[in-house]
Amino acid sequence: MPDPLKTPDALVKEFKKSGEFDRLRRELLTQFQNGDGADAFWSRVDEIARARLNAEDKLHLKAADTLNRELLQELDRFPLVERAVADVPALADPGFAAGIRRHAQNIVRRSRGDPAEEDVSRPNGAVPAPEPAPVQDERRNGAAPREGPPRDEGMEISDG
Repeated sequence: MPDPLKTPDALVKEFKKSGEFDRLRRELLTQFQNGDGADAFWSRVDEIARARLNAEDKLHLKAADTLNRELLQELDRFPLVERAVADVPALADPGFAAGIRRHAQNIVRRSRGDPAEEDVSRPNGAVPAPEPAPVQDERRNGAAPREGPPRDEGMEISDG
């Protein structure tokens, strides 16, 4: 029987080890890059950097490390990342959070030797291969859907 997880850090470690963390990171990055917010984000970064470079005549003569540090400090003064994160649709989707919770609960169940949620409903824990489902690309404003991975929307789970 596997050792039960004893700390939140152990759960985080197992979550990352499962590959779910990387999958979520890639999914969120893709949504950001394909969304309207990415263009606005990079335009604002460019605008702030140019304004800082234009404000100090000799800034461009500084060493690259110093220049990078000063430009990053200037960018840190603005809530760019916070605004960009707030505009990622998945983070506002209750199904997204529910999927994370379900995966974490399954890790805890397995660590206790209990069957995971999907193991209970399918013989031998078999998980069917997902079929591609049409996914609406928000950047096309209602244009024809493109093919993409299925989404876990509207998923409900219990905490116990």
